[in-house]
Amino acid sequence: MVGLWFARRWAEYLTFVETGILVPVEIYEIVGKVTPLKVLTLVLNLAVVIYLLFAHRLFGLRGGAGAERAIHERDTGWGPLERATAARAEHPPAA
Repeated sequence: MVGLWFARRWAEYLTFVETGILVPVEIYEIVGKVTPLKVLTLVLNLAVVIYLLFAHRLFGLRGGAGAERAIHERDTGWGPLERATAARAEHPPAA
Protein backbone atom coordinates (compact mmCIF):
# COMPACT_ATOMS: atom_id res chain seq x y z
CA MET A 1 0.00 0.00 0.00
CA VAL A 2 2.81 2.41 0.84
CA GLY A 3 4.39 1.86 -2.58
CA LEU A 4 1.11 2.66 -4.33
CA TRP A 5 0.55 5.68 -2.08
CA PHE A 6 3.91 7.11 -3.13
CA ALA A 7 3.29 6.13 -6.78
CA ARG A 8 6.23 3.75 -7.00
CA ARG A 9 6.48 1.89 -10.29
CA TRP A 10 7.44 -1.41 -8.60
CA ALA A 11 4.22 -1.29 -6.57
CA GLU A 12 2.12 -1.01 -9.73
CA TYR A 13 3.81 -4.10 -11.18
CA LEU A 14 3.40 -5.97 -7.90
CA THR A 15 -0.31 -5.11 -7.79
CA PHE A 16 -0.68 -6.34 -11.37
CA VAL A 17 1.03 -9.65 -10.55
CA GLU A 18 -0.99 -10.12 -7.36
CA THR A 19 -4.25 -9.52 -9.21
CA GLY A 20 -3.32 -11.53 -12.30
CA ILE A 21 -2.17 -14.55 -10.35
CA LEU A 22 -5.74 -15.14 -9.15
CA VAL A 23 -7.22 -15.42 -12.66
CA PRO A 24 -6.14 -19.05 -13.27
CA VAL A 25 -7.46 -20.05 -9.84
CA GLU A 26 -10.82 -18.47 -10.63
CA ILE A 27 -10.96 -20.22 -14.01
CA TYR A 28 -10.23 -23.53 -12.27
CA GLU A 29 -13.07 -22.87 -9.83
CA ILE A 30 -15.50 -22.06 -12.65
CA VAL A 31 -14.62 -25.32 -14.44
CA GLY A 32 -15.68 -27.21 -11.31
CA LYS A 33 -19.04 -25.51 -10.87
CA VAL A 34 -20.35 -22.37 -12.52
CA THR A 35 -22.09 -19.90 -10.23
CA PRO A 36 -22.99 -16.28 -10.89
CA LEU A 37 -20.71 -15.12 -8.05
CA LYS A 38 -17.69 -16.98 -9.51
CA VAL A 39 -18.34 -15.56 -12.97
CA LEU A 40 -18.75 -12.05 -11.57
CA THR A 41 -15.51 -12.40 -9.60
CA LEU A 42 -13.62 -13.53 -12.71
CA VAL A 43 -15.02 -10.69 -14.82
CA LEU A 44 -14.17 -8.09 -12.18
CA ASN A 45 -10.67 -9.48 -11.73
CA LEU A 46 -10.05 -9.45 -15.49
CA ALA A 47 -11.34 -5.87 -15.66
CA VAL A 48 -8.90 -4.82 -12.92
CA VAL A 49 -5.99 -6.53 -14.70
CA ILE A 50 -6.83 -4.82 -18.00
CA TYR A 51 -7.27 -1.47 -16.24
CA LEU A 52 -3.87 -1.82 -14.56
CA LEU A 53 -2.21 -2.66 -17.87
CA PHE A 54 -3.56 0.33 -19.75
CA ALA A 55 -4.15 3.02 -17.12
CA HIS A 56 -0.76 2.57 -15.46
CA ARG A 57 1.06 1.97 -18.78
CA LEU A 58 2.61 -1.28 -17.56
CA PHE A 59 4.90 -3.32 -19.81
CA GLY A 60 5.30 -0.46 -22.29
CA LEU A 61 1.63 -0.18 -23.21
CA ARG A 62 0.58 3.33 -24.24
CA GLY A 63 4.15 4.61 -23.99
CA GLY A 64 5.23 2.96 -20.75
CA ALA A 65 7.11 4.73 -18.00
CA GLY A 66 8.49 7.37 -20.39
CA ALA A 67 5.00 8.59 -21.27
CA GLU A 68 4.03 8.55 -17.60
CA ARG A 69 7.09 10.65 -16.74
CA ALA A 70 6.37 13.12 -19.57
CA ILE A 71 2.81 13.66 -18.32
CA HIS A 72 4.09 14.15 -14.77
CA GLU A 73 6.66 16.73 -15.91
CA ARG A 74 4.04 18.53 -18.03
CA ASP A 75 1.61 18.77 -15.12
CA THR A 76 3.96 19.73 -12.27
CA GLY A 77 6.00 22.82 -11.51
CA TRP A 78 5.54 26.50 -12.26
CA GLY A 79 4.58 26.14 -15.93
CA PRO A 80 1.20 24.47 -15.35
CA LEU A 81 0.51 26.79 -12.42
CA GLU A 82 1.17 29.87 -14.55
CA ARG A 83 -0.96 28.50 -17.39
CA ALA A 84 -3.84 27.78 -15.02
CA THR A 85 -3.75 31.20 -13.38
CA ALA A 86 -3.37 33.00 -16.72
CA ALA A 87 -6.44 31.20 -18.08
CA ARG A 88 -8.37 32.04 -14.93
CA ALA A 89 -7.33 35.72 -15.13
CA GLU A 90 -8.59 35.90 -18.72
CA HIS A 91 -11.98 34.44 -17.76
CA PRO A 92 -12.88 35.56 -14.22
CA PRO A 93 -15.81 33.70 -12.62
CA ALA A 94 -19.20 35.38 -12.90
CA ALA A 95 -20.46 36.92 -9.67
